[in-house]
Amino acid sequence: MALGNPAFVFHDKEALATSYFRLFDELYETYNNTETRILLAPCWAHGASEAFLRRVRDKADERGGVMIHMHLLQSPVQKAYGLRRHGKPTVFWLDDLDLVERNVVYGHAIHVTEPEIELMGRRKVSITSHPSCSFHMRNGITPVVPLRASGVNVAMGLDDKTINDDEDAVMELRMMHKLHRLHTFDLATPALSAYEALEPGGAADATAGAGDYRNLSLQLHVTSLHCSGLRSRRFKCFAAAYSSGLMKRLPST
Repeated sequence: MALGNPAFVFHDKEALATSYFRLFDELYETYNNTETRILLAPCWAHGASEAFLRRVRDKADERGGVMIHMHLLQSPVQKAYGLRRHGKPTVFWLDDLDLVERNVVYGHAIHVTEPEIELMGRRKVSITSHPSCSFHMRNGITPVVPLRASGVNVAMGLDDKTINDDEDAVMELRMMHKLHRLHTFDLATPALSAYEALEPGGAADATAGAGDYRNLSLQLHVTSLHCSGLRSRRFKCFAAAYSSGLMKRLPST
C-alpha cells in the first residue's frame, strides 16, 4: 500500500476505545477484590481525546469510583501543547471533564502552575513522582514539597526508568529522599525526612468510592491498563495490582 494513501495510517478510534474498555471490564471482573485494585489508566492526558476521557470518567463512575491514573505535564512541550490546544492550563481542562477528583492519580505532574497545584490540593488528587525517569528524559523535577503542602497525596513511581536501569525501588527511594529534601534556598524550611520519602502521602487519605486506597503512598508503579501504543499484535496493556501497597503485574491472559 502506498505511503501516500490515508488508509495506511487509519485506525478505527471508536473500535480501539471499545476494545480498551472491554479489556478493562474483563480484568476488573476477574481480578478486582479486597487486595487487588484494577485501575483505569489512559496513557497520558495530552494524547487522549476529550470524548475518550469522558468515557474513562463514566466507566470509573460505573464501577463505583475506581481509581484513574494518567501521565500529565511531564515536559515543557506538553505544557505548551495543552495551553495551545485547550486555551487554558491542562489541569483546568481536565477539571472541565471531572478528572480532577479524589480518585485520580497523575504521573509526573512536573510542569504544573501554582493555580493548578492549588486546585489539585483542594480536590485531594494524588500524583506519582518518578525522579530517575525525570533525569533520564531531562524533563525537570516534580514540585513535591509544594504539592504536599497544598494537600496533594504524593507517591513514588519507577516508570521503567530507574537510574541504574535495574528497577531498584530502594535506590529510587533514596533518589526521592535526596532530590526533594529541600525546594527552596530558605534553609528554615523543614527538609523532607527519609520517613516522609517512604510514605510521602502522610496523613492524606486517597480513599475513593468503595475501595480503600490509603496504601497509595507506598505504591511503586501505577501502570494499570497503561496502553503504550500498537507496538505489538494487541494493545501493550498491563494491569497493576495492589497487595499491601506494592505493585504486582498480573499474568497475561
